[in-house]
Amino acid sequence: MLSLPVGLLLLPVIPHDGPPYPILVDEPFGDCTLSVWADPDVGIGTFYLYLPEENPNLPDLPVVAAWVQPTDERLPAVRHLAELAEPDEPFQRVIHANFDARGPWRVRFEIEDGPSVFELSTEVDVTPPGIGRIDLLWFLTPFLLIAFLWVKTVMQRRAYERLDSSLPS
Repeated sequence: MLSLPVGLLLLPVIPHDGPPYPILVDEPFGDCTLSVWADPDVGIGTFYLYLPEENPNLPDLPVVAAWVQPTDERLPAVRHLAELAEPDEPFQRVIHANFDARGPWRVRFEIEDGPSVFELSTEVDVTPPGIGRIDLLWFLTPFLLIAFLWVKTVMQRRAYERLDSSLPS
């Protein structure tokens, strides 16, 4: 019976689509600090920018952009501009970047505040948005197993009740 849990531990780890995670935390960035949370999925990846000192009511907001490029430099760097987030969101800006393949990518954030340009660079590991077409089956497996065990228990209970009722008292 111990072999089943041990066997499950030996299964390969399968990547999964999860929540965004921090890639930069309170980094000095121009006249403010920048924190970035990323959800870098193949296709459209998203970066959530937290600029605590930014006031969205100012008339001249600085331009914030992200340059993304695979670390193997098979593609040129592409610039993606940040958009203002909805007022009820905890982040101030959001950037949607295109990633064509999984693997390590360089990300360079720029802020243009008048004549000054400030940059911060980091790397992210772009992953597929899920584990493919078997997602549904993979996540349903525990529920199907529980349903199977429940049906089996009900069927055994009925068989015992029939057997018990057919025995002479």
